[in-house]
Amino acid sequence: MKKLLSNRLYMSLMASDLLSNFGDMVYYLALMNYVLQLPDTKLALSIVNFSEIFPVFLSLLTGYLSDRTRNKLATIKFTQLFRVVLYVGIGCAMTFEPALWIVILASVFNVFGDFAGQYENGLYIPISLRVVSDEERADSMALSQSVFAVSAIFFQTISAALISFFTYSQLAFLNAGTFLVSFLILVLLTPSIKKLLTERPLKMTDNKDAEGVKGEFDRLWSSLSLAVKELTSVPELRLSMIIVPVVNSIFVVLPSLLVLMMSQDRAFMLGNASITLATVNIAMTVGMIVGSILVMNLLKKMSILSLLRMGTLGVFLMFFSLFLRQPYFLLVFLALTGIATGAINPKYNALIYNRLPEEQLATIEGGLMTYFQLGTVFSRLLVSTLILVLTVNQLVLLFLLAAFFLLLYSLKRVPLITVDEDNKNI
Repeated sequence: MKKLLSNRLYMSLMASDLLSNFGDMVYYLALMNYVLQLPDTKLALSIVNFSEIFPVFLSLLTGYLSDRTRNKLATIKFTQLFRVVLYVGIGCAMTFEPALWIVILASVFNVFGDFAGQYENGLYIPISLRVVSDEERADSMALSQSVFAVSAIFFQTISAALISFFTYSQLAFLNAGTFLVSFLILVLLTPSIKKLLTERPLKMTDNKDAEGVKGEFDRLWSSLSLAVKELTSVPELRLSMIIVPVVNSIFVVLPSLLVLMMSQDRAFMLGNASITLATVNIAMTVGMIVGSILVMNLLKKMSILSLLRMGTLGVFLMFFSLFLRQPYFLLVFLALTGIATGAINPKYNALIYNRLPEEQLATIEGGLMTYFQLGTVFSRLLVSTLILVLTVNQLVLLFLLAAFFLLLYSLKRVPLITVDEDNKNI
């Protein structure tokens, strides 16, 4: 930990990311409030929500493009300046009277901004391999995850306050400003990064055999196929690819089930509906922060497989508490699931970064993001349909059974006690 904290390049890049995340959070809350100013709020909200979902399914493409880009450092700077221009444009548009066309424009620009952000993240992956050593990778990811989780709570409070004092256009300009500052930080860090890249040059695949759009599509498919082969060759990753999408699809329906349950049982509320939903989010967030901290010491030697089993147990107990209508037990098991999630993520990502080919990491990460999101999309569509024909108790029982069978699968596939034998690979 001390070595990470003394790594100025790592800490500076994390600070840059935190700054741009703060700008994005302020802008998103401002856009949500802007939507409320329009007569047709439902249509405007639908447009904004679609703009948030759409980029997720482009993550494979952005990852592939990131892997194929040669001058990654210069391109990262370009993506940051590109977003400065985008949000300055949105800020100028929001100086006019609130209208649906501004929401549409902001949503389109937001899609481009998210696309640029995903592209930038993929470009940064091979650089990050040189900023932090393989042995420190899991700890660095755990530290970043805990810092970002804590800052998210703090940023939400500040963002809510800023919306009360600034206009929507000023908040869009503020978001543009955060990307400009991030660009300036990267300019200052460029000599240090170039030194690392000189000592350990980036690995790149050959681009010569691509011929037009068809050639690039064939190459993308080939890269994806090879990525799947690499992923399934690692036992921890292979099992995660089965368990994680199912956990995500089960977990994502919790807010809808809570709202339904509170509408029928006022005793289930912790004060009121808003407090209950906020408390649920806080319990999960706090659990993830604790997990991120514990994985750097107490849970450091606990394997991904054991943590997956812990997570599936937490999900099952969470829905069992919901079935019994015990809100306090629900919060406890939410925190348990959050601890498992907070501990798994750094280990899982470090395993990918340390074991898989550097020149394919962005493609693999993009493909995984799309793959893991498919379960949540399916689950949302399923619940939207079943909610019309089933009672809330029947819905909870359905997902409780799904969580039970997932738990049985993890107990069958995961050893009761597993410890990382080669901690340097995690």
